[in-house]
Amino acid sequence: MWKSFAKGLLVSMTFLAMLVPTLSRADNGCTWNSSGVTSSKGWTAVTSSSDGTKLVAASKYGDIWMYSNGTWTATGANGGLDNWTAVALNSDGTKLVAAAYGGDIWTYSNGIWLSNNVNGGKRKWAAVASDSTGTKLAAADAYGDIWTYSGGKWTANNVNGGYNNWSSIASSSDGTKLAAAANSGDIWTYSSGIWTANQVYGGNNDWSSIASDSTGTKLIAAVNDDAVWTDSSGVWTPVSTLAKKDNFHAVASSSDGTMLAAAADGGDIWTYSSGTWTAGNVNGGGNNWSSIASSADGTKLIAAIGSNNGAVWTGTCSAYYGIASSWINAIYNEYSSYFGTKSGTISTLTTTGGTYFIQWFTNMRAILAWNDGYLYAYDGTSWNGINIAWVNGPDVTAGWRISQVFNQYASILLAKSGSLITLTTTTGTYYVQWYTNGAALVAWTNGYIYGYYNTTWYYLGVKWE
Repeated sequence: MWKSFAKGLLVSMTFLAMLVPTLSRADNGCTWNSSGVTSSKGWTAVTSSSDGTKLVAASKYGDIWMYSNGTWTATGANGGLDNWTAVALNSDGTKLVAAAYGGDIWTYSNGIWLSNNVNGGKRKWAAVASDSTGTKLAAADAYGDIWTYSGGKWTANNVNGGYNNWSSIASSSDGTKLAAAANSGDIWTYSSGIWTANQVYGGNNDWSSIASDSTGTKLIAAVNDDAVWTDSSGVWTPVSTLAKKDNFHAVASSSDGTMLAAAADGGDIWTYSSGTWTAGNVNGGGNNWSSIASSADGTKLIAAIGSNNGAVWTGTCSAYYGIASSWINAIYNEYSSYFGTKSGTISTLTTTGGTYFIQWFTNMRAILAWNDGYLYAYDGTSWNGINIAWVNGPDVTAGWRISQVFNQYASILLAKSGSLITLTTTTGTYYVQWYTNGAALVAWTNGYIYGYYNTTWYYLGVKWE
């Protein structure tokens, strides 16, 4: 019985009926839908406004399509027949820049397309980027230089001698920071008028895509047939979860860099939130995804399939999936012998009361992160409340262990005073939960839990890390 090994943690509940009014379901934190718009030659690029209500998709040897107010419309850009390779919207979706391979850079505003005649207007443009206002732009020539636009003028930057096999470019929201990725080359970043080679992963890789947060200090980039890398303030780290997992062809980032997405050519779309990467199994998986873009908050995605007659897909994601799944897995790892074998993955469901997350097991037991912010367990007959809040926990393991100790000493510690606090000292990060009687529990940097009561610290012998 669940109560037999979690004594003190559970309060009997009978709210199974609350799970009945399900309106929609999404596996792995996102609900994906086909837009119904297809391209005979496939799609090459997509982009999104900050709020995700205005979208753009560019087709290979075709047109550029715009989505607004629930409708997709062909724009007839350059006659509706060009080899479009890249598109970028400004923040409110009113200004667009588009690039054609073997053609020109085109800008769109107030229903009018303009050819910019950049560098003669017949270049192999591979990528474009825009600031939030649409007045500062960047464009990468696949076998040449990076050009930037400001004050009504396009300027060549002469990056690395002006000859690189550029594949992707990203901009900060104010346009003062840029990041560019090259095939068979390096990742270059621009700030304060200076371009710098990052020497990521040895500095000579087939980088396929790069994306930035709004500040330009958090980046994500993908290497063909290899890995996805993230950068925070100049420190690049490979994403071990995605190492050699798929041929990642496109990446996207929320404005704060906390929600990410990576799409694979011949694979799946993976999303990241609250420290967890999850495969989406979009359209059954195994699609030739060519491009992906995100809204500013990271909860709305658009992705395109690059193969013939491919479709444009839109996704709505939960920002809480990562933390919910971390808590559910923490409980499962503690009591795996009771819950047994997982039945599928953690699912995201929506009721009239909000979104919740659930992991079922083959013995018909389950762990639930309910929309009231607390965790529950199903023993096959009834639901039982676990006295642990899963929302906004700064560290899953520390919070879980402190909650366990609290339930053991609840008669002494009484009620919580505020939420779990994250603090940093010279030896590392630790976590503190205070209580109304002045007592405290601390998950210290040495990996153990300590208690503070009546001016005295106690070693409790509980390991949290």
